[in-house]
Amino acid sequence: MSRLQSATVTAANVWGDRRADYYLIDGRGNGGAIAVNRLVAAGAAPAWITAATTVSGFRHEAGSIIVANVKGLDTVVAGIASELGLRADGMRGKLPANLRPVGRSRVALYKPSLENIDEGWTRWMLERHQFSFASLSDAQIRAGSLRSQFDAIILPSAPAERLMMGHPADAVPAEYAGGLGQAGVDALKAFVQEGGSLVCLDQSCELAITALNLDIRDVAREAGDKFFCPGSIVRIELDPAQPLAYGMPRETAGFFAFSAAYRPSAGTATIATYGQKDVLLSGWLEGEQAIAGQAAVVEAKAGAGRVVLLGFRVQHRGQSLATFRLLFNALFTSPAEPMVKTR
Repeated sequence: MSRLQSATVTAANVWGDRRADYYLIDGRGNGGAIAVNRLVAAGAAPAWITAATTVSGFRHEAGSIIVANVKGLDTVVAGIASELGLRADGMRGKLPANLRPVGRSRVALYKPSLENIDEGWTRWMLERHQFSFASLSDAQIRAGSLRSQFDAIILPSAPAERLMMGHPADAVPAEYAGGLGQAGVDALKAFVQEGGSLVCLDQSCELAITALNLDIRDVAREAGDKFFCPGSIVRIELDPAQPLAYGMPRETAGFFAFSAAYRPSAGTATIATYGQKDVLLSGWLEGEQAIAGQAAVVEAKAGAGRVVLLGFRVQHRGQSLATFRLLFNALFTSPAEPMVKTR
């Protein structure tokens, strides 16, 4: 045995036609998210394929990246293959049909005046994966007109009451007093109704469920003292047909710490569930049956927009790499963007 000092990525290659009209790129894992961001930064317009296809014996799953070739993109694609380990195939001809635009959402991360460690880790993680985003203060959210500025807003994990109340007026300078308040909640609600994506992390999901009157129950909370999970690794099962699960395996592991398990209403899409059995992979879990098979990630439509509830800590302290893509995919997709039909 030998000690590993760092993780390395095995370089992949660019296959196919060297005078490509477009590229088809493996979109799996967190590297697939970085690839999208690099392509957007290079001035390209990437999309996801929505059905698997095989090229030269390699199966590109739904969620693989497809992008028309533009000046200078060959170098970018070569870097994606070698640095991120993602195979790319150069293709000739017209783009295939039924593509889903990806990666061009205007993203904002709410930064409460009240200290919030989760916001800091989320900001660090987005920067590490080459996302462009803005930070939103309480005052900026309360001012409204959010939809004209952003397509997706992230709420870091915090109890709804703390997000609402913030600092007492007599404890800090005036510009840092208060939280979202009712004005901020109303502004977020209007943002969703007008077509925005509100992406909620762990405890902040409660705020969205209440504010938008979503017909979604947290069965973990309802179980009371019959259920207890203070911080453990649990089995997560995903629906690979859902765009929010693109680039991920059918089964993975997630970090659950006093988190949520949902029983959504009809019409709400379930992206991921806790395992049907053997939910606990490592740690402490009492009352497994309370969350077994229940929804862990859901997507609920509201007006012209949607709310994505990430019920467990998908980006916990920048360490839970296996579930980062659930947050990334929520930012990449938008309810306002229809699929592109090119045939």
